[in-house]
Amino acid sequence: MKVGTIGTSVITERMIDALKQAGSEVVAVYSRGADKGREFADRNQVERVYMDLDSMLQDPDIDTVYVASPNSLHYTQAKQALETGHDVICEKPFASTTEQAQDLFETASRHGRRIFEAITTLYTPNYRLLQKSLHRIGEPRIVTANFSQYSSRYDAYLKGQVTNVFDPAFDGGALRDLGVYNLHFVTGLFGMPEKTFICAQHGDNQVDLGETVILQWPQMHAVLTSAKNCSAPNSVLIEGERGTLMVNSSPGRVQNLRFIPLKGDMIGKKDTDASEDAGIRQLDNHMVYEVQEFQRILDENDEKSYQAARDQTMLVMQLLEQLEREHRS
Repeated sequence: MKVGTIGTSVITERMIDALKQAGSEVVAVYSRGADKGREFADRNQVERVYMDLDSMLQDPDIDTVYVASPNSLHYTQAKQALETGHDVICEKPFASTTEQAQDLFETASRHGRRIFEAITTLYTPNYRLLQKSLHRIGEPRIVTANFSQYSSRYDAYLKGQVTNVFDPAFDGGALRDLGVYNLHFVTGLFGMPEKTFICAQHGDNQVDLGETVILQWPQMHAVLTSAKNCSAPNSVLIEGERGTLMVNSSPGRVQNLRFIPLKGDMIGKKDTDASEDAGIRQLDNHMVYEVQEFQRILDENDEKSYQAARDQTMLVMQLLEQLEREHRS
């Protein structure tokens, strides 16, 4: 891929590094500010800087656009890139509404292009190992996931300085940031739940600072917590009738995987045998894996994998909207 990026945040820097590690070329960056854009490009060893998005989209050397702008801009910028003949990698949350998400996929199809949601969880080696390891725990019963991260912008927010991540007008808030990882993690394993519940904390401008979501299937449930006004060791536990699978990292990184057998299965065994590493060592920049998969799908014209990714994105968009409707009611 030959990529032009939109956005100058930390996540864009990590994506640029991931793209380079995966063998793609980062041709240009787009920034509304000349000085900020040039400094960002120099720091990341990117040659070209554009302050006009139309001009970047006319660059013949760019075939793919990475969208990492404020959440509320994802739809318009991704659609513009698709309509000018580019493949698109769009940061989560994919769009503001399910209708917008559907339109992006239809626009990509009309123009013979593809669009991917950049959701790291689904493409890490340990998450894929976890999918294959679920049988070890027997019937799954309870999932608990926590992704709490004290925002570097929260202190400013408390002083009345509202940045994009805490502005409802820009689709800010915990659910559409950290919470998206939780939703992808659990629905990527178990699909759409039958029932949903949400309990959230609000800031003065009604942005959600943190929430707990409960999802229920016929014989199991999940409790998913995310927050931007506090922090804790992030983890995921998937408890089954024969044991537990545990991730001691955020649901976005899935940096490790451990199997813990049911206590009753350990009779006569030493405590040191009580659990085992079930994962593999991953790259420090876990974004490399999603880039590699997007490139593979494009190179091999793998329609089945593309449609699976599309369906997963649409599922989470529908779930996001459902939870937000419940939250408002």
